[in-house]
Amino acid sequence: MRRIPKLVRVIAVVGALSLVASACGDDGETGGTDTTTTDGDTTDGTDSAMGDPDGIVQADVVEPRSLITTHAGESEGITVLKALCRGLTYLDNEGNLANLVAADISTEDNVVWTVTLNEGWTFHDGSALDAQDYVDTWNFGADPRNGQQNNGFYNIIEGYPELNPEDPDGAEGPQEAPEPTVDSLTGLEVIDELTFQVTLTGPNTTFPLRLPYAAYYAMPSEVVTGGEEAVNAFNEEPICNGPYRMDGPWQHEVVINTVSYEDYAGPDAPANGGVTFNIVTDSTTAWQELVAGNLSVSNVPPEFLEQAQSEFETAGRFAQQPSDSFTYMGFPVYDEQFANPELRQALSMAVDRQLIVDTILSGNAEVAHSWIAPIIPGHRENPCSELGTTELDLEAATAKFDAAGGFEGTMTLWVNAGNETAEQWVTAIGNMWKNAFGIEFEIEQLPFAEYLELYYGKTLTGPFRLGWGMDYPHPQNYLEPLYGTVDGYTGYSSAEFDAALAAGNAEAELDAAIPHYQQAEDLLCTDMPVIPLYFGVTTYAWNDTVDNVVLDGYGDFEWTQFVVTA
Repeated sequence: MRRIPKLVRVIAVVGALSLVASACGDDGETGGTDTTTTDGDTTDGTDSAMGDPDGIVQADVVEPRSLITTHAGESEGITVLKALCRGLTYLDNEGNLANLVAADISTEDNVVWTVTLNEGWTFHDGSALDAQDYVDTWNFGADPRNGQQNNGFYNIIEGYPELNPEDPDGAEGPQEAPEPTVDSLTGLEVIDELTFQVTLTGPNTTFPLRLPYAAYYAMPSEVVTGGEEAVNAFNEEPICNGPYRMDGPWQHEVVINTVSYEDYAGPDAPANGGVTFNIVTDSTTAWQELVAGNLSVSNVPPEFLEQAQSEFETAGRFAQQPSDSFTYMGFPVYDEQFANPELRQALSMAVDRQLIVDTILSGNAEVAHSWIAPIIPGHRENPCSELGTTELDLEAATAKFDAAGGFEGTMTLWVNAGNETAEQWVTAIGNMWKNAFGIEFEIEQLPFAEYLELYYGKTLTGPFRLGWGMDYPHPQNYLEPLYGTVDGYTGYSSAEFDAALAAGNAEAELDAAIPHYQQAEDLLCTDMPVIPLYFGVTTYAWNDTVDNVVLDGYGDFEWTQFVVTA
């Protein structure tokens, strides 16, 4: 039987901080990195082991969209859930995959996987975590009638097409999608209290790598089978299995309080008493709170990089690390105005990425000419080099723009509110297009949660700013969730792209799969559903109230390792 492989991540020279979300997040705040720690001493020379085990780490987060594991798909919700929950597997500090809640995950054919749980894991209410909880949670997330945002993460499990029948005229058509012909995923079966079996729709080697992601966390069966009221109650005060538990319900727009869970079964018991997630409106506010001493640690917005280096780096409380984050300008290709790929190519070729990185991001990023992050196997610097569609070329861009019929009217550019850096570069891109093509533009902003609702609902009316960070360290995760016909939210659909992904997913070894994923990426050079802009850099600073500031295998803060010194 084949055991979970170790996947050693390719580390690039630069990168950014955490997500996004598993999925989408703010610029320069998405990422995955190798672990970084301080030198183990506080600024006054006190041994970090002498820290306060009951001390509370003060963190910041923008108001999450959801704390339901099957529905949270953005950086804010994931940040909190990673403190409250633990998955079947995890990425260790060197980026290698290891078992956690699972004692064993094995397969003979990459189709049928047997998952055996470790004994002793409990939810925060003291109830035992068992195989039924996983099966019930995944079935709940996969059922379209529950409206869960992470629904697509279960599409590799047998029975998903029957549970999610295809809408014959698409989501935008007048016909409604047919009712499911089954009530659950046929590929999930409880074997005994600690064992369940997962049968996939076909060979897929990404399965174990997916399992650290929030969509695959277990919620108590009583929650997911208890109806809307039970699920909503979980959202307000999640009961999970992680190192921290909720200390009272979520105080919306104010704070999420957590304390260490005394019966936590994992190997990474907290070295502190809890994490308080102070809800902020934007990165500037978070930075000001850090400088004022009200936060233990925070990301550094690009506009404050010089100040951070002056005030925090000299004290040994500043770091920059490689990242998994990818920032892009997306197109609503479901909108007729943006349906022509030649127009999208023209707009891409009129963007001066280097100018954005140098002037707006203070050099704190790497220009992107591709869609797979540098730290991920299969990354290429510029797969579009022959076509030139991700490089600045105003003459060729103008020719393509004219050939595509141009653009009529005022173009609406979308950016989430509270991200001043993103607003600056989106405005800069609007001016680049105005100068190149004479396009008039306007900026529309919404709070991030509302912004994502338009994105997920495919109702954005113009190019939009978003970022992506890995859910798991695999090239497929940078392609299928964003551009696959089933998962993608831009409206992009390509049978050739989907086929290349399917061929890669079916390969038993990553080396054999990478050429298929690269074939899929090559199609993006022509179709351009989103404009690649830059790969970020994780830049963060911390106050002298904490020590042993550690990042996990995703480049997110590893809260359990923080030592509170004051």
